[in-house]
Amino acid sequence: MEIIKLAETPAIFEQIIALHQQIQAFVEQEIPHYYVKHIEQIAVTSYMLPKDGAPPLVLSLADTSFQVLAWRPVGQVTCEVRVTSEGKFILDRKRFETYT
Repeated sequence: MEIIKLAETPAIFEQIIALHQQIQAFVEQEIPHYYVKHIEQIAVTSYMLPKDGAPPLVLSLADTSFQVLAWRPVGQVTCEVRVTSEGKFILDRKRFETYT
């Protein structure tokens, strides 16, 4: 497996950063007074044989979600952001933690 150097693939990182900035803005709007500190993206694609059963395989599923950690001086919140098939964000599984 060939290792790809960062300098050779800037476009993919630009896309990731742009998407994560959208997630950051969404979370900070939905959970006021918290600031996104960390975003982890999970992307899944699945492939299957076409109806005629002959290769090549065709895309059957594309899905992505984000695990987000947002912070403020008195505590933090973790949540999941899911993306609908229409491209809308849904905030899910919020868990608040207060610092003592």
